[in-house]
Amino acid sequence: MKNRLGSKGFTLIELIVVIALLSILLILILPNMVGFIEKSKVATDLTDLRTLNTITSAYRANNPTIDPFMDQSSSDETLMQFLVDQGFIQRIPVPQSADTHFEWNFTQEKWFLNTEEETIETEFTPFEYFAFNLLSTFITGYDGRGGTDLVLPNEVNGVIITRIGQDAMHYGYNSNTWAKLTSVIIPDTIQVISGNAFHSNALTSVDIPDSVTSLGANAFYGNLLTTVNLGSGITEIKGGTFASNRITEIVIPSGIQTIGDGAFQSNAITKITIGENTTLTRSTSLGNYGGSFKTFYENSGKAAGTYIYENGTWTVVESTE
Repeated sequence: MKNRLGSKGFTLIELIVVIALLSILLILILPNMVGFIEKSKVATDLTDLRTLNTITSAYRANNPTIDPFMDQSSSDETLMQFLVDQGFIQRIPVPQSADTHFEWNFTQEKWFLNTEEETIETEFTPFEYFAFNLLSTFITGYDGRGGTDLVLPNEVNGVIITRIGQDAMHYGYNSNTWAKLTSVIIPDTIQVISGNAFHSNALTSVDIPDSVTSLGANAFYGNLLTTVNLGSGITEIKGGTFASNRITEIVIPSGIQTIGDGAFQSNAITKITIGENTTLTRSTSLGNYGGSFKTFYENSGKAAGTYIYENGTWTVVESTE
């Protein structure tokens, strides 16, 4: 008889024990595996739901005259196929969860994930409306879902936002935002507003906090601004910053040393309060009457004061010397 200790095989009892242990493990693991798979399916469906709402908002913001999402005779499949045909998505999303479908709600104007038991809506935090470069602490874009009256975040995940990036809220073709802003609140953590940051929106007024030191070229070009409150921290207004608006009077903080070419071009400014020795780089620096103002200001020794334009002539109504 061979010694069993020298055998490389298993006895029948050992095999039975191993099979029993594996069965117990499967009993313990299988429910968790099933739950994990179901959760993965739900997560995938919610991602698709979020995508549908985002790209639908994008399409509607840029194509207000052709809006099938207002036609209540359109089916959900027709609307999703429309997004495919327009190149916004590659295929119609198919829910992974059992007995579910995507449904467009014409009243609330958004997509929902409908199941037999409940209707699921995507919930967004304000941070999800923006794109960020957290390494450089600035906002790089806004997708429009937060509406046209915008409050900018001052921090994200503990990172303080200090800059509004180039073209971040620039409205228009191939732009970084899909909503034409009518108002904006800029937090006092912002130090730089980069070029074209709010180009071609519909802002009527803007308050620049004292924390801002630099305004980029064309930052607020082509809005509907009538009121601009400039913070005390600004040292330079670059070319075209407030061009093509509706500003009629402006207070230039004493800390501003230079106003660039066309900074207020195409504004009929008739009242200017300005500090001493401010450099106006061109005749277009301060609006439609900026050429005559530049001459008058320089001939006045670049004196600080409030200047009024009436009957084709500038006068000093209040000198701060």
